[in-house]
Amino acid sequence: MRTPNDGWTKPPIKDLGPDLLRISRPRRAVALAFPFVCFLAYFALAATGHPVLAVLAVVVLSFVTYGSVSHDLVHANLGLSPTANRRLLSLLELIMLRSGTVYRIVHLNHHAKYPDAREDPEGSAARFSLGRTLWEGVI
Repeated sequence: MRTPNDGWTKPPIKDLGPDLLRISRPRRAVALAFPFVCFLAYFALAATGHPVLAVLAVVVLSFVTYGSVSHDLVHANLGLSPTANRRLLSLLELIMLRSGTVYRIVHLNHHAKYPDAREDPEGSAARFSLGRTLWEGVI
């Protein structure tokens, strides 16, 4: 992995495109609503005798929250007020039985400390084998 320490530099946002700094209202609404749709789909599918699809709804919900929407809320890049941002992060993480506050603290620490092996527990899996990384997810 290349880092700024080995001569590589991050391109400025203006070179990447200012459109990366904005999100449309419809896109924001879909992003924020989709986790709740998955959450409700789990209960609807479980109640109507579709356990495999219900579990699939939880898998999608986990990916959408942790890998996308909650991550956007941690970085406060959805254009919401700080209060709305914190409340939505807490709510989305709560429905997955996780803490939004802990996620925010650990993830922002990851950005501040990466790639320090001792100070960045979130990034430590990047140095493991695939098998070890999967095992770390279990324990």
